[in-house]
Amino acid sequence: DWIVHLDEETLLTRNSVCGIVNFVSDGVHDFGQGVITYASGRVVNWLTTLVDSVRVSDDNGRLRGQLSLFRKPIFAWK
Repeated sequence: DWIVHLDEETLLTRNSVCGIVNFVSDGVHDFGQGVITYASGRVVNWLTTLVDSVRVSDDNGRLRGQLSLFRKPIFAWK
């Protein structure tokens, strides 16, 4: 059995569903997290775009780094 949590900002696209299905089908890991992306369209407000980039950096560094290195969440998880 699998549980998929999506937050209020998540867009459920064909690519995201394919990614979830591929992850589950691989059967390699018990836990995973998708990549956070922002500002994929036209920049409306530079300040909020820059602030969002900090969140993306944190996701790609700290959170995804620990999953890659340790294969499990260790810190900064609720």
